Amino acid sequence: SEAKRCDEALCRAYFSEYGLPVKSARIYHSYGPTMDIVNDKRAFSEFVRNVVDGKNIVLKSDGTAKREFCYISDTISGMYKILLDGQNGEAYNLGNEAEWISVKELAETLISLYPEKCLRLDFQLRDDAGYRLSPETNTRPASTGKLRALGWNPQIGVREGFRRVIDYFDNRSAK
Repeated sequence: SEAKRCDEALCRAYFSEYGLPVKSARIYHSYGPTMDIVNDKRAFSEFVRNVVDGKNIVLKSDGTAKREFCYISDTISGMYKILLDGQNGEAYNLGNEAEWISVKELAETLISLYPEKCLRLDFQLRDDAGYRLSPETNTRPASTGKLRALGWNPQIGVREGFRRVIDYFDNRSAK
């Protein structure tokens, strides 16, 4: 997160000093059909892989940490809105505040989308010395007010978005 802040500061400095037309997008948890569910170790990627593989979702924490999830088409439309209508030198939060849910709620939602798979949520808290819990547990959702003022609004919620993602992978594996 510090590197991101540094990048924004550098971009803002180049805008102030040289007039370089620059806008920053602070992108929150984006997901979509082509995400890497094999190598991406973030919880939501692993949950999708579990559902696609017909395996129970294993939560490695208490699941109370909350995140904001934004479907890829909403992320892309937000980036275009920033690029075309945003103010130079400004940073815009890009996420879906309405989809600020806990990791446990996300796991339960994904399981509920496919009752025919008879999946359940298991807990396996990690205690190995090399594992670090995220220091960000229940940060408030990012305010997208500046981006919404440009006319952007996300269209796809978590239920519909993750159904699209899982159906995409299910259809790929059926071929």
